[in-house]
Amino acid sequence: MSLIRSSIFYAVWIIAIGVIVFIVIWNLLKLTEPAYCTWSTQPSVNSSVSVNNDALVIKGGIDGGLVNAVSSILDQSADSIKRIQITSYGGVTNSADDLVFAVARLGAVPIEVPLTCQSACIDFLAKTRGPKIIAPSALLMFHSGARSSGPKRHDLRCFGSTISDFFANLDSGTRHEMLPWAAALNDKLPGLFSLCPTHPLDTQSGMFLTGQEYNDLREGRIKAESLIVKCPQAHT
Repeated sequence: MSLIRSSIFYAVWIIAIGVIVFIVIWNLLKLTEPAYCTWSTQPSVNSSVSVNNDALVIKGGIDGGLVNAVSSILDQSADSIKRIQITSYGGVTNSADDLVFAVARLGAVPIEVPLTCQSACIDFLAKTRGPKIIAPSALLMFHSGARSSGPKRHDLRCFGSTISDFFANLDSGTRHEMLPWAAALNDKLPGLFSLCPTHPLDTQSGMFLTGQEYNDLREGRIKAESLIVKCPQAHT
């Protein structure tokens, strides 16, 4: 029995040491990998950042390149910007957080959504300080985001981020991330989501709300029950 106990003891120690070594190497790889492993360094071809009168106009996928473009414009024109307009189908969550930080120098300026704000764009919308102005015809989209930190996973130097994504995708998605964003925007949204047979934040297709529906729900002009038709099963 003593031999068995000794074997188990040493096996546990070996496993523990192996886990510690793995974690150390994993984090060292993350610290030393190129920037493109977690975001692109240039805006995508469908992205643009400009200043129109007193508005900072942001369009396209949210990634590191877009954040860099916004920061560059703010370095030159921050004093003249009084509002932000954003149109985006989403992007990288970390970059959305970086975008929030980049525009923080503008203070609590209004954030306008003239057309659409989806996925990681909801993160940006929820975490910026200014009042949110959602056009009645705009579309907001809430869902379980696909976790991916960058486009060049074939590069061995991105091994650290590849492992991070593997472990992240072991859970059911990004419901735990999107839910507080939605609640921060509109405290009636979690209740609406919970009415759905399939929770929108557990699906890729998610839930689309027009600006009119979103505004009416927030202001109490309609009940959440009237929007059950927007639940994911309504699209299947």
